[in-house]
Amino acid sequence: MPAPPPQEIHQTYSLLLSMLPLTPTHKAHLLSPRRGLTEEQIVRFGFKSTPPTFLCRSYAERLRRQGCTLQGVPGFYTDNAGRWTINFGSRTAGILLPAVGMDGLICGMQIRLDTPLRRRDDPPGKSGAKYIWLSSVGRPHGVTSGSPLHFVGEPFAKTVYVTEGLLKADIAHCLTGRSFVAVAGVNSLNGLESALRCMAQNGTKLVVEAYDMDKLENEYVASAAEKVQQIAHAAGLQSTSLVWNTAYKGIDDWQLALRQEEAKEKAA
Repeated sequence: MPAPPPQEIHQTYSLLLSMLPLTPTHKAHLLSPRRGLTEEQIVRFGFKSTPPTFLCRSYAERLRRQGCTLQGVPGFYTDNAGRWTINFGSRTAGILLPAVGMDGLICGMQIRLDTPLRRRDDPPGKSGAKYIWLSSVGRPHGVTSGSPLHFVGEPFAKTVYVTEGLLKADIAHCLTGRSFVAVAGVNSLNGLESALRCMAQNGTKLVVEAYDMDKLENEYVASAAEKVQQIAHAAGLQSTSLVWNTAYKGIDDWQLALRQEEAKEKAA
């Protein structure tokens, strides 16, 4: 069964997001000094809370009745009774983060988990996964999410930043006004070259690799960061690497700290 057209996937996800609430706890997290988002930005990005499992069937049924496509949309599948439902659960509860393509259409959904997910074979010292994709792979009529790229900003920007993490890119965009491509993991680079080629045709000249500062000491991250620059060159673009004060791990943390420092100075 071929995947539904992008517009149909976008319509299903958009309508689902319009039905879901954002819990006070999740809203407080996004508004907190650690994240620095405004209420308007939270609404604009469409962040919502995952629903409890017992409501999933009714949400799927409401979407179906409104003419939305469910088959082939990651996260949707049929249960033992043959009824459509959504793959949300208590272990994977958290904040829903829409992944948006350069065309402005939602192409996937990531969950920022309330409780990091540890796998059985994880070594004792390893912290669990903080982010997972909404997927229904392995379920009846379910499909994999893949690992789509997320884009935020101006598609015709001369300079585009590449970082890891959807929420990080959204926050960094709000703080800097720059255009960002977010990959889900440092080595989740499928589709990056074709996206950058498309941007080059739109007028982009420079790609700035903006992975976390652990790239200075972690060979795995350093190698992945180097790969971003190689892909940029393959797409016919110039590239550079961005570094900042190592007291701040991500570009969002760094920019947020700068913004808070400025606010303190103005208040003094």
